[in-house]
Amino acid sequence: MKYCVCAMLFATVLACCPNSNLAQNTNSPATSIPQGQPTKTDGDKIYKPSEVDTKAVLKKKPEPSMTSSDCPDSGTVRLGVILDKSGKVTNIKLIKGTSCGFDDSAIKAARKIKFTPALKNGVSVSMYVILEYYYSRY
Repeated sequence: MKYCVCAMLFATVLACCPNSNLAQNTNSPATSIPQGQPTKTDGDKIYKPSEVDTKAVLKKKPEPSMTSSDCPDSGTVRLGVILDKSGKVTNIKLIKGTSCGFDDSAIKAARKIKFTPALKNGVSVSMYVILEYYYSRY
């Protein structure tokens, strides 16, 4: 059994399997910082994407591995993360899960993301984003 795994950020496709019929979603999830996520790290504000001059630029976008056969035919994992001004992914919170092994795999993949931090007034800043990972059997 094979799976197709796709990663989305701000509802823009970052990486997707060939022949996938996943359309770009124009109804992106809200990017306000939810309750439970910090609004500051090391005394510095965490910005929403709409508050920065230049959004973080992803350099490496690892895909989660899908090896569990106990997952349904398709599913979505949504993670709230902070793309820290130091270039690290921090404060990963599961917003929506699949109740199978794909959740942990998506979190591991999110930790490996490499990016250039967002900028505000020419200075690197931390930014809150929502990552979505989709999988589908084919």
